Amino acid sequence: MHSRGDVAVLALERVLALPAEHGLIAFVGPPTSGKTEALVRRFTALVAADPSLADAAIVTAAREDGARALGARIAAASGIAVRGASLHVLALELLRAHPLETGLALDLELVEPLDAEEIFERAAAPLFSAEWSDWLGTDVDPEIAGLRTPDRFADAALRLIRKLRDAGIADDAFLAVALRGAAAFYANPPNLASPALLSATKDEHRASLAVDASELDRQRRRELDLAKILARL
Repeated sequence: MHSRGDVAVLALERVLALPAEHGLIAFVGPPTSGKTEALVRRFTALVAADPSLADAAIVTAAREDGARALGARIAAASGIAVRGASLHVLALELLRAHPLETGLALDLELVEPLDAEEIFERAAAPLFSAEWSDWLGTDVDPEIAGLRTPDRFADAALRLIRKLRDAGIADDAFLAVALRGAAAFYANPPNLASPALLSATKDEHRASLAVDASELDRQRRRELDLAKILARL
């Protein structure tokens, strides 16, 4: 046993031996390390100590198939039918069940992926039109390479935005991290003339290493503009 701040880290068997009233327990480990089996055994122990939990338990996971599989494992081991549902399914059910508390529409519906793409295309339309300067501001260079192929750029931007949302990273946090990263990289760029780097670079790409200070500054400004565009989207 050792501790990390206020968290006690125990070997698996010692964790499973903890009394039911111990409280929150997190099982941490790599794939196939036995986390699911530990959850099943812990649930069985909790229900044995408090049978009322059998009618109130929901197991969840990030993916719907994972949540259902966990529910099936628990049911097989304990004989108790436990519902498995993903986090986003449960969240939508809560929002629908309590519309007055949330202030959202009474007929709340989930935005499906195709609908989300259409909404995003409408939202991004000014970026690919003559209105871009009013939308972004005049300090952003419109000659971003990706903007010359709007469909590909929009698809890539939406994939990134979905990943950021899944990770709980807001637009202002994303922009702050991008600005810090650019400042750190371009303040001390790698030695692009390094023999090791030259030998590891394919012949057809080697010309891209022949850059001077002005080219690095141009790339820095373009990277910052791209970060601003993505944050705005």
